[in-house]
Amino acid sequence: MLLSTVACQRTDFDEIMRKQQQQQDQLDSQAARIAALEAAVKLINTDITALKAITTALQQKVSITSYKQTDTGYLLSMSDGTSITLANGKNGTNGTNGTNGKDGINPPAIGVKQDTDGIYYWTLGDSFIIQNGNKLRVTGKDGQNGSNGSNGTNGANGTDGITPLLQVNIAANQWMISYDNGNSWQIVRDASGNPVPATGPSGPQGPSGISGFSIEEGDGIITITYQGITYTLPRAQWQIASGNWHTLFVSPEGNLYGTGQNSYGQLGIGNNTDQNTPVFIMSGVQTVATNGLHSLILKKDGTLWATGYNYNGQLGTANTNSINTPVLVTNNVKAIAAGTVSSFVIKNDGSLWATGMNQFGQLGVGDQQDRHSLTFVTNDVTAVSATYAHTLILKTNGSVYGAGANNSNQLGLNDTNNQTTPVLITNNVKAVAAGYQTYSMILKKDNTLWATGANQSGQLGTGNNTAQSQFVQVTDQVKAISLGTGHSLILKINNTLWTTGANTYGQLSTGNTSNTNQFTQITDKVSLINAGAQHSVMMKSDGSFWAAGYNNYGQLGTGSTGGNAVVLTAVKFN
Repeated sequence: MLLSTVACQRTDFDEIMRKQQQQQDQLDSQAARIAALEAAVKLINTDITALKAITTALQQKVSITSYKQTDTGYLLSMSDGTSITLANGKNGTNGTNGTNGKDGINPPAIGVKQDTDGIYYWTLGDSFIIQNGNKLRVTGKDGQNGSNGSNGTNGANGTDGITPLLQVNIAANQWMISYDNGNSWQIVRDASGNPVPATGPSGPQGPSGISGFSIEEGDGIITITYQGITYTLPRAQWQIASGNWHTLFVSPEGNLYGTGQNSYGQLGIGNNTDQNTPVFIMSGVQTVATNGLHSLILKKDGTLWATGYNYNGQLGTANTNSINTPVLVTNNVKAIAAGTVSSFVIKNDGSLWATGMNQFGQLGVGDQQDRHSLTFVTNDVTAVSATYAHTLILKTNGSVYGAGANNSNQLGLNDTNNQTTPVLITNNVKAVAAGYQTYSMILKKDNTLWATGANQSGQLGTGNNTAQSQFVQVTDQVKAISLGTGHSLILKINNTLWTTGANTYGQLSTGNTSNTNQFTQITDKVSLINAGAQHSVMMKSDGSFWAAGYNNYGQLGTGSTGGNAVVLTAVKFN
C-alpha cells in the first residue's frame, strides 16, 4: 500500500511537471512569435522610411554621392547631405509545428508603385493602399503655378504624401496601420475587406531577406532593386564651370574649388588674388555657374549665392557693386545659369528669373533695360544657356526658346531680328548651348547635334566656315556639349572628346594653334567637359582633371601662370 501511495504521488507530480513544462513551452513559443512579429514590424517600418526617401530623391532629383555595404544592407550617401539605409532583412529561424499552426510569420509586403499619373503611391502586397477612398501618395506633388510665376498653392494634387506605419495587435492577431504618425491605428484589410492576420500557417522558415535586392552602377547612374521595384538615380559626379579666365570645380560631396583670375572676386575667397591651382572655397554646394567675371553658387539648401563683377547688376543684389565674398541672393532655387554679363535662376516651381545686362533683350523680359535684381521671365523651364548677347531657354516639354541678339542668326530663326521676349525655335531638345561668338548648338533627344549662326572660326563643326541661318545637323551620338568664345567641345556617347573652332591658344588640344572647322577626336574615357572663353577643361573616367588653352591667369589649374597649353595638361589639386 505504501508503495502504491508513493507511486500515485509520483505520477501526479510528474503530470504536474509535464503540464508546467507544456505551459512554459507555450509561453516560450508565444514569446518567440511576438519577438518575430516585433522584428518584422521594425524591418517593415525601416523599409517604409527607406522607400519614401528613395522616391523623394527621385522627385527632387537628388543624386547618390557614394554607397557602401553594411552587415544589414546598404548605406547611401545623398547629394543633399542626407543618407538612406536599405535593410536587406535577415533569414528567420525555422518555425515549429504549433498546435494551431501559427508559428510562421506572414507580414504584408509594403512597397511603392508609380501609377499612370506619374506619382508614386504606397502599396500593400500588389494593391495600392487606400485612405478615404484615395490612393495614398508617397510624396507630395507641386501645385499649379500662380500668376506671374508666384508659388502655386496646394491643389488637389498638391498636399504632402502620408507615410504609413505598421504594428501588430498581438491580442487580436492582426496587422494595424497608422496614417497619422502613430496617433491612431486602423486594421489592415485585404482586397476582400478581411483583416490581415499577423501570423500565418506553420512554415519551414520564418521571414527571409528581401528578394531581388541589389545595387548596380552604370554610366553615371545607380540602379537599385528594392522590394520588387527598380529605381534609377544619378551618381553624383564632379562638376566644372568656366568663366572668361577662371575655373570652378564642385566635388560629389559638395566642396567648391576655384582657380584662375580673381581680380573682381569671382573666386569668392575673400580677396582679389589670382590662383594657379584650385583652392577650397566652401562646402555644401549643389552646383555652380559662371561666365564672364562673376560666379553663381547654388547650395544644397536651395539658396543662391553670388560673387564677382557686378557692373551690369548680374549678381542680382539690387546694386552694381562688385564683391569678393559670396552673398545670399534668393532661395527656393533648383537650377542656375550665367551669361557673360547676366544671370538666370530657375525656381523650384519651374519659373525663370533673370538679372543683368539687357541691351539686346537677352534677359527675355520684354524690353532692353538692364536689371539689378531678379525679374520674372517665363514658366516651365528646365535649363538655360546664355552668353554676352543671346539666351537659349529649354522648357520642360523639350521646346527651345530664344531671346536677345540675332544679328548672325544665332537664334536659328532664319532672320536677323533681335528678340526681347522668348520666341519658339524648335522642339524635341534635351540640352542647349550658347556660344559667345554669335552661334548656338542644341542637342536633340535622339542625340543628334545641331548648330546655327556665325562660323568664321569653324566653331559649328560643319566642315567649312559658312554661317548658318537655321539649325543644321552637325553630328550624332552626342551626350554633352560646351561652347567657349569661338570653340566647341562635344562628348560622344562612347565617352570620346571631340573639338572644333578657334584654337589661337591651343584650346582645342590638337597639339597646335591652328583653327579647324570639323570635329576632331582628342581623347577617350572622358566623363565631363567644359569650355571657358579660350580654354578647355575635362575629367577622365579615372577622376583625373586635364586642361588646355589660355592660361594667363592660372585658369588651367596646372600650377603655373602663362605658358598656354596646346595639349591636355594635368590639373593639380592641392
